[in-house]
Amino acid sequence: MFKIKNVTPYKGVPKLKFERFPYYTGGGSVLNKVHINLKFIKLVSRLNISIIKNNNDDTNVDPEKLKLIREYTGGIVGTYYFNDGSDNILENSFMHPDGTYLGDIETAWWYYNQNMIISNIRPHGVGIVLKKGYTLKDYLNGDDVILGYYGFTHRGGSMVKIGDMIYDENFTMNEFHPDFKKYKEKLNKSKYSTRIEDIVPFNRHGNKVVTTWEEAELSAINISKSLS
Repeated sequence: MFKIKNVTPYKGVPKLKFERFPYYTGGGSVLNKVHINLKFIKLVSRLNISIIKNNNDDTNVDPEKLKLIREYTGGIVGTYYFNDGSDNILENSFMHPDGTYLGDIETAWWYYNQNMIISNIRPHGVGIVLKKGYTLKDYLNGDDVILGYYGFTHRGGSMVKIGDMIYDENFTMNEFHPDFKKYKEKLNKSKYSTRIEDIVPFNRHGNKVVTTWEEAELSAINISKSLS
């Protein structure tokens, strides 16, 4: 019998169904995967989940995936308490060890699947992407394992590597920029953009070349702040 792989951080067996708009949240279920996209309708698999609790075995989070998150991302999963004097909490939250809130359990699982670890400089909105085959342990040993720094919010994001440009929100491109000709040609073909800066990707949106990982992290921080 055909078995659908569960690619979510939750326990359970995904079920196939047809949906027109599968990217909704709530209703006690989560999208597992879009298998066939026919545009007007999609064959997807969904996973039914109950209210997730964080009390020993009374949780819908897969313990094996929770172990992977804790081992490979540098983050912790637990209950986040608001510092506003209220009793509000967020269970199964993904956090920096210092308690900084980073997202929910799905954010944590996304970090793991991107081979990304948390940043200590700006934990919320910046991650360190490691080269394929390397882990947090290699990074902590001081090995050359960084692929890039990823700056993001819920609105989008971009990875910055050595050789990219330090992101500048007030960037103005001129003919001395190494990508000027490339994006000038794209602008001439664009039906919607009127400014060359609008079509330049985040990791090329600046005039100073990234030469160190510290500058790559700074650029990722700038991207995260700009998207916030």
